[in-house]
Amino acid sequence: MAPRARPAVLALASFLLVPALSRAQSEADARAGIAALKGRYSAAAQKPAEVSADPAKLRASEAIVERAGLPLAALIYASDQGMGWTPADIADLGPAIAAASGAVRKLHDENPSSVSAAFYGNGTMVNLEESIKAATGLWGGSDMKRGCVSHQSVTLAAVRPVLRNGPLEARGVFVVRGASPHHAVIVFPKGSDWKRTGVVFDGWIHQESDPAKMTYLFKDWYGVASWKVELE
Repeated sequence: MAPRARPAVLALASFLLVPALSRAQSEADARAGIAALKGRYSAAAQKPAEVSADPAKLRASEAIVERAGLPLAALIYASDQGMGWTPADIADLGPAIAAASGAVRKLHDENPSSVSAAFYGNGTMVNLEESIKAATGLWGGSDMKRGCVSHQSVTLAAVRPVLRNGPLEARGVFVVRGASPHHAVIVFPKGSDWKRTGVVFDGWIHQESDPAKMTYLFKDWYGVASWKVELE
């Protein structure tokens, strides 16, 4: 009797187990689907939404960026080596460069220097000139208006309104050099690594308002190779 009963028992077990296995498979499939959805939405949350740029504004901005000597390909090259700027970022960079240049030009016009235009003219020479004026009262004295802090102040004041509510951020940046830190302005896409994506405005180095002589990729900027650099 026992051998004849065994197939019936197996059939009953199979009848009971198959739905359970099907339910388990369904639950596993459901968990996998939920995990995939979570991964998709998580990736979407981590990746900023692409913001379109007005074509006319973008073209005009690209022209300014190119005149400033910045490589557009390096800015928009989206890889670990590139800077990953979006078209919307580029569209705001040109107006920021123009505003920075205009502010530095005005600063220089209002505070003329005897050495800034000479072949050896640079920030260090102008600082020396202004220090002598301040110490001696010669040539009307000086309040160091052509120093790096003044350049940073007028540049930030000009650039920040241009970038308000846009994708770029403007911050003060400085090279830590003991008693004589050097100050400038850096612009970078919000939320990015400013040391990788930053563009620096610094009219003090060459005492120039020409965008091509005061605009730098952060990696090419004064002091980066040998000094510690921090945001202000």
